[in-house]
Amino acid sequence: MPQKKNPDAWELLRGKSGGSTSALFSLFTTLKGLPSSYQRDLQEDKEALFSAHDQMEDMIWVAHGALITTKFRADRLCSAASNPALFATDAADYLVHRGVPFRHAHDLVGKVLREAERQSKPWTQLSLEDVQKISPLFEQNFLQGLPSKVPSLPKLFPGGTWGRIGFGGPPSRNLELKLKQWRTSHEPDV
Repeated sequence: MPQKKNPDAWELLRGKSGGSTSALFSLFTTLKGLPSSYQRDLQEDKEALFSAHDQMEDMIWVAHGALITTKFRADRLCSAASNPALFATDAADYLVHRGVPFRHAHDLVGKVLREAERQSKPWTQLSLEDVQKISPLFEQNFLQGLPSKVPSLPKLFPGGTWGRIGFGGPPSRNLELKLKQWRTSHEPDV
């Protein structure tokens, strides 16, 4: 399609990965019922194995070609990554920490983003009055936004979406230190 701007190679690779996964599960199914020695069932592993091998080899060449011809524009990447709309979940978390259920916070943040879009500016540039018309729970520190290079603290907890801390999470003394650091770095300027 002429209007399409994303590279086909990555979509094709993603599609091909399904075939390799199905070959793996075909092999697992063949092997699952085998006793401890060679059985004639293993004659059926060749088709899946060689097919997956050939597909993977082709996929590696496609990925190689896509990578060496890709040009990254740092200015555009930084611009896109600094869009305050990317922090909509963090904005919802802001309300959740004030006692609002997430589904309701999600709706309120959606209203904030629509208001910002209506005014043709980022949500961090809306006035306090604009956001407080949507909910009085919004305070001035909400409008300061979040730094684009540092995830919010809730994402640092085990099971969060950023920076796996490790199985079982951090020891409580490290957690308390992280909380103190986060609170200090997110205090409103007086």
